[in-house]
Amino acid sequence: MTCGPSSAPGGSRCGPNARWSASATPSFERVGADGVSDCWQRATDPGNEGGFARAGFGHSGSSAEQLEITSYAGGGRTLLADVDRPDCALPAQVGHSYRLSARYQMTPYDAGPPQVRLIAYVQSASTGAWRPLAESPPFPAAPSWRTMTWETPPSPADAAALSGGVTLQSPGLLTVDDMMSTDVGP
Repeated sequence: MTCGPSSAPGGSRCGPNARWSASATPSFERVGADGVSDCWQRATDPGNEGGFARAGFGHSGSSAEQLEITSYAGGGRTLLADVDRPDCALPAQVGHSYRLSARYQMTPYDAGPPQVRLIAYVQSASTGAWRPLAESPPFPAAPSWRTMTWETPPSPADAAALSGGVTLQSPGLLTVDDMMSTDVGP
């Protein structure tokens, strides 16, 4: 997955905006000058056509984030708590699992099974590098607001921080709001 100014066309990029931890806005109400919800970053894998947008409606409040894939080539489009901003990721407790949840709507664009997942990344205390921790099983299409919830595996011994979010891995339009995380302990 890539993010930043060199991301694939269609609005994909990383940027500061709404956080899912203590200083985050899980309902995506705050927005930065770049138009992305505060403390969140947008990323895409090469070859996927579509885009990202802020929705003028939400499950709670008046905003949500949208991810769209119109032509799928592999990987996905992802909305993730900003790993480039230490104030946006959660401090990880070694051996602890985290319950991630979000409200979502998803309209598939083809007859294949929808591939909407919650994801988690972990930062190494020794190297500072981020790597995937795990991703949830897929959640079904949802024409109206629905809740997705998933518990991560325990954080590894070298975990310093945790980032989480949602990924769309099939053609469709995903609207997401109220991203939350809870430390559920060991």
